[in-house]
Amino acid sequence: MTLYKFTSINVGRTILQDRRIRFSQPPALNDPFDSMPFVAEFVSEDQLASYVQSLGGEPQVVYTFLDEMLARKYKELSPIQQSQFSLEDWVAYGTPKLKARFQQEVDQTGLPFLEALKKQFADNRENNRRTTEQCLQAAISSTLGILSLSTVCDHSLLWAHYADSHRGLALAFDSDHSFFADAREVKYVGARIPISFAEILNSEEKAREAATAMVFTKHLDWAYEHEYRMVRSLDAAQTQDGVDPNGYSICLFDFPASCVVSVVMGSRATIEDSQSIKSILADDSYRHVKLACASCEPLGYGVKISLTAA
Repeated sequence: MTLYKFTSINVGRTILQDRRIRFSQPPALNDPFDSMPFVAEFVSEDQLASYVQSLGGEPQVVYTFLDEMLARKYKELSPIQQSQFSLEDWVAYGTPKLKARFQQEVDQTGLPFLEALKKQFADNRENNRRTTEQCLQAAISSTLGILSLSTVCDHSLLWAHYADSHRGLALAFDSDHSFFADAREVKYVGARIPISFAEILNSEEKAREAATAMVFTKHLDWAYEHEYRMVRSLDAAQTQDGVDPNGYSICLFDFPASCVVSVVMGSRATIEDSQSIKSILADDSYRHVKLACASCEPLGYGVKISLTAA
């Protein structure tokens, strides 16, 4: 099977020259629902109290959570915002305010800590559920990068959406190459997959299963993409090449030239662009790579792929 990566000429040229490809954070992708959790079944007040009790049953448990929540929020800030203050200053400024508000609400109930926590949780259940979803999504977005690929190269919308309106190219990779050993097919569904927060709170296995479902599931509207995905820890990136226009770090991973099968030029690619790609493929490491071109079917709306002359 062949896996295709659609991109612009400039980005494709850089990928081939540097042999590095970007794995993107979910919010940097074009689907706002990408990797978004749906916490349909939340913890009960008693489950929450039991969990806090297992960690010591003291207010410090909640304060530690507030510190962690602020740290995750800091990672969501743009690089410009982060340049204005450090993570330590952000937490040091925000935590006391959150602690004071929480303690005030506890004091107003006149109840022991755990009972007050249960009441506050019950009174803010929906807000807590949404906050939990945001925290889960932030955790995934700050740690995981996704490489999106397709099994088809002749779909007009893929060229239009991801290859600069047919002016770009598609990199064709050999899915049997060891580099793609963990590539997985995306599942397309009609409704978001519900998550039980109580289950993932108490089971690392359930948490991994939930994260996998979020990353490898998309709505039926996207089925035309025939997507396969690879996921990497962003910390393992060989290079971070600045940030994209939306402020997300560009995390690049090395790939071997041997996994590239061919390069397909878009139907609107210029002769100069084709020549520039051809010159890159003249390198010894790319001697095996074929150059092809896409064209519009003369009697219909299809895209035809043909090898170019040597």
